[in-house]
Amino acid sequence: MNNQINAIASIASIASIASRRSACAAMLLTAVLPITAFAQATNYPNKPIRLVVPYAPGGAVDIVARLLSDKLASELGVSVFIDNRPGGDGSIGGQAVASAKPDGLTLLITVSSAHTLTPLLNKSAPDPVRAFEPIATVGKLGYIVIVRSDFPAKTFQEYVAYAKSNSSKSSIGSSTSGIYLTSERLKRATGIGDVVIVSYKGPVLSALLGGEIDMTLDPYNSVAFIKDGKVRPLAVLSDQRNSEFPDVPTMEELGYKDIRYSSWMGVLAPAGTPPAVVDRLYTAFAKAMNSPDVLKRFREQHYTVMVNKPAEFSALITKDTADWKKLLATVPGMAK
Repeated sequence: MNNQINAIASIASIASIASRRSACAAMLLTAVLPITAFAQATNYPNKPIRLVVPYAPGGAVDIVARLLSDKLASELGVSVFIDNRPGGDGSIGGQAVASAKPDGLTLLITVSSAHTLTPLLNKSAPDPVRAFEPIATVGKLGYIVIVRSDFPAKTFQEYVAYAKSNSSKSSIGSSTSGIYLTSERLKRATGIGDVVIVSYKGPVLSALLGGEIDMTLDPYNSVAFIKDGKVRPLAVLSDQRNSEFPDVPTMEELGYKDIRYSSWMGVLAPAGTPPAVVDRLYTAFAKAMNSPDVLKRFREQHYTVMVNKPAEFSALITKDTADWKKLLATVPGMAK
């Protein structure tokens, strides 16, 4: 009997020691995690950063990426290089980042339609919520309806009349899924449903100037051409007229109150990027966006500065995804 009691006591003692060791290991792990996070923030970054642009050079996203890369490099102490990955309505560049190592050295700068609408149209695109860690929004883009200066229509109403009479040879250019969907909605609202929408991987402005297309929705990349008389603005897709083009009406003023479009621009990292690195990047981008030359360039490009924190950006992504789903329901056949 004594032997059995001694055996039981020995087992209990061993179990107690194992339990204490497990508790100590857990305490040690809990203590180490903050230290590791701190070390990641302190040592980050120790290599060049790749900023992926899911569009060809020359467009709005590329312009902003190159504008911010120098500021970011100065703030973080490493070089920041631009990697243009056009195609798939932004999904190719998005996938390149979603599949990258979550160490904060590969980032995506994109727009709302590419990030939240494209996955609803293309099931192979990465999930806008689960595949990424939001860093910060940096700006908001407005859009304007433009045609070439030698185009027969001088007003939006004249454009609609021309498109109805020449639907078989008239076309609209699109470079993003958001522009495509808005163009589809505009076609249906104005009764020009037979007009063809031509998709481009890069900026559409050169195609418009070259006569390949008749009209496009432009994120104010055309301002210089408007001033030079090479491009004619017909309407703005924001709630208010643009102060630089006060004679150009809004779509609501023209009788199309539901046809409006704007787009945020933001920076994301792969899912699993450590919170300390996310915070470090947010601080760097927020500081870059407050620099005088960046603010000046944004004004010149008619971009609006909009810096949201990671949690705010995450909520915006969720909201936009739900909003796009509602809009897709008004254009049968687009969702896949």
